[in-house]
Amino acid sequence: MRAPSRSGAARLIHRTARFLSGSALAALLATALAAAVARAQEPAGWHATNESEASCLMQTSLQTAAGALQRHHMPESPTPQIVASRDTSLHYYEAWPPEPMPVWIYTFGRSGSTLLEKLVFSMVPDPSERFCVFEPCHHGDKASFTSCTEEMQAIMTCDYQHVDNLHWWGYEEEGMRCGSGKYDRDVAQAACSKARFRVFKTIHMHNLALEALPLLKTVPHLKVINLMRDPRRIFMSAIGMGMVSSAVKSASAEYDGLGILSPVWHLYTGGDSGPLYIRYMCRMMLEQAAIRDPEVLHVRYEDLTSDWLNHSGRVYKFLGTPKSRRLRATAAEIIEGDASGPSNSVSSFAWTCKEMEAFESEHCAAALMSWGYDPHHPWQTGAGGRPACQGWTRAVMHDAGVKVKRLVARFLDWA
Repeated sequence: MRAPSRSGAARLIHRTARFLSGSALAALLATALAAAVARAQEPAGWHATNESEASCLMQTSLQTAAGALQRHHMPESPTPQIVASRDTSLHYYEAWPPEPMPVWIYTFGRSGSTLLEKLVFSMVPDPSERFCVFEPCHHGDKASFTSCTEEMQAIMTCDYQHVDNLHWWGYEEEGMRCGSGKYDRDVAQAACSKARFRVFKTIHMHNLALEALPLLKTVPHLKVINLMRDPRRIFMSAIGMGMVSSAVKSASAEYDGLGILSPVWHLYTGGDSGPLYIRYMCRMMLEQAAIRDPEVLHVRYEDLTSDWLNHSGRVYKFLGTPKSRRLRATAAEIIEGDASGPSNSVSSFAWTCKEMEAFESEHCAAALMSWGYDPHHPWQTGAGGRPACQGWTRAVMHDAGVKVKRLVARFLDWA
């Protein structure tokens, strides 16, 4: 069904009101028609996408108006019962979600995950009806499980009795706080159990097929949002934050606070962590690109920030959130506002020869293509070479110089 133009919609509503002039019911029918027209004019991520859905929107709006007409002629009840229809209103419904819903934001660090977590968390404005955990399965946690998958299954079903500590409990970032005060397992379990909407994000779990997909069968109503970002941008931001070595260590469950033994990592001695992390990212991203499941939504950070209206709409549709102007205004405020997320600057970043070589590997080339990223690297010349890395001596000197500059930059940031 073709959406009527704004002028056509105005004429339709005006004629309807004139036809029913003299009746107090005209405004009700006109309002229902206006709601249907407004829904038909929503952007792609927010409106009905085919003729049957659009027709259904108009039909349900008319049915709502017909119900209002019938109630108009009924005797007024001293205690009226107002029942909101989830299909027709443009406003938020207090009853959503109807069942407790855990949402898992699954990503790498420095991918804009806090931005997405804020966006998802804002869907339910009542603080008593929502709950979140910021980056569980993280260094500093302490839990009696053998894997992060076991820990996630427990906390997403509100079982915190085997979680002795959550490192980021009570942490606030960009105006969003998950938990308050010192972590207490009973407090966390009670708050989780009370909330219908539960949001979790992890940055140290990346084997989507082995870690997340099995939980779709064991955690009721679980939804997984796999947030992706150009791995070169992730790496640049992680270097700036000094997170690369810790990200490599986090592949160990013991480092993330799981198991009986405490982690004993004091100094990473496994070689150059940069190329290791790059190859690991590319391998995981390539495997994630092949996963198709109705309970998993793939979202690129670049799409979310460049075309937020349509791609936030995709997120809301995936979660089944009733559309509302409040959500749309909130999404605009969050995505277009100030954020502590990853920087987009590439002009001043220097790469080591080993890092460039890792990104030019077959796995990374395939991963970039599978996610629709530009395969051309910022350091490549017209011939596709790496001039600073020609010869072993030049490569060693170049890499040493880059690392010294990074250390100095980190020291100046700390000072």
